[in-house]
Amino acid sequence: MTGQLAHWFTVRLHGETTPPRSLARSLVTLRLHLRYALPIVTRLAAAGLSSLTDIPPARLRAS
Repeated sequence: MTGQLAHWFTVRLHGETTPPRSLARSLVTLRLHLRYALPIVTRLAAAGLSSLTDIPPARLRAS
């Protein structure tokens, strides 16, 4: 999960020019996204999930 989160962070910070394209986000926006995402990701990791692709959408809504 660490590699997936690092990739997400890098794309949010610098943007992506290849599909799916993404614009770079401001540091304030990135900080806000991290503030809300990290507690959920931490709980999912503590529950034993090792990949973001292993998380069913229903579990994310419940978190």
